[in-house]
Amino acid sequence: MEKKCVKELNTDYGKSYNGYKFILPVAGELVFLLFMFFMARLMDPSLERTWFHNAVSEGLIYGSVLVILLITGLLPDFFRSFIYAFKQPEEITVQMLKRSLFSMKLAMVTAMVSEAFDIVISFVSMIYGNILLGYSSLSAETLPICLMVLGGAAIHGILVVIVLLPVYARLKVRLISR
Repeated sequence: MEKKCVKELNTDYGKSYNGYKFILPVAGELVFLLFMFFMARLMDPSLERTWFHNAVSEGLIYGSVLVILLITGLLPDFFRSFIYAFKQPEEITVQMLKRSLFSMKLAMVTAMVSEAFDIVISFVSMIYGNILLGYSSLSAETLPICLMVLGGAAIHGILVVIVLLPVYARLKVRLISR
């Protein structure tokens, strides 16, 4: 009878501990992103926060990650990797961890390559647009705006990596500890 009570207490503790293990990294990620934006605000208080919102760049970067994961058949493993990061280690096989790690790597690399592609396209269109407007080169008035668009496009690929890196690290630690 005593063993049963001890087992029940451990089970209840495990359930609350699993909730804590889930909430802590998510809250930590949100605090980290808020910290980054707060520090950027301190660097230049006059900077408007909408400079990085470009629907075409967002669609290109996030859409390419989705398409590549769909093409390779790793989209379910990508979504499962968030669950595997918080699940009990006994319930996950090494093969499942390897597929999830590969899907995470693929998503991060695809986001960075799409970001580079987006920057090149934005740069070429910036140069080509100035030639069409009759400017022989970039003027002092248009250069900051054009560079702001390039920098705004770059942030989305970096955000994908920042969000996925903690999950990737947890999965990698689980794989190494096996």
